[in-house]
Amino acid sequence: MRTLVLILTAGLAAAQSAQFDVATIHTATMPSALELAGALRAGTLKLGQQVQGNQASFNLMSLRDLLVVAYGVKPTQVSGPAWLTQQRYNITALMPEGADAKQVPEMLQALLKERFKLAAHKQPVEQQVYSLTVARGGHKMKEASPPPEPTGDEPAGKGGT
Repeated sequence: MRTLVLILTAGLAAAQSAQFDVATIHTATMPSALELAGALRAGTLKLGQQVQGNQASFNLMSLRDLLVVAYGVKPTQVSGPAWLTQQRYNITALMPEGADAKQVPEMLQALLKERFKLAAHKQPVEQQVYSLTVARGGHKMKEASPPPEPTGDEPAGKGGT
């Protein structure tokens, strides 16, 4: 199976047309387990990418996480030094007038090139994968029987499993 791996190199890249109007980048530290649990219960923890109106935010994300969003690849397809996953960042950015969420990856690519001086290129790499095939004697699967019809005796919303 052929997959694409992003390989990072330091250097300047040409600016792209789609860019955030303004962006702030701050280093972030992962909360302790206790703080994490409290923030989850309170509903105040924001992780990953959010786009609301003309604002895009990326919270507690490593550079590898940001590359996954920017280039639309899987985490296993990003190759680079160990520091890609060690430091985490909080990024808040304002999109230009008329921009929509579909343009965020392209704008994030431009931001990574400008602020982090990262350049990426795609390279085909051979990887081993599992292949699910039918055995010589044929499959032994049987079609599932349909679920029983409700009798009306059970209260709504209560399953009988």
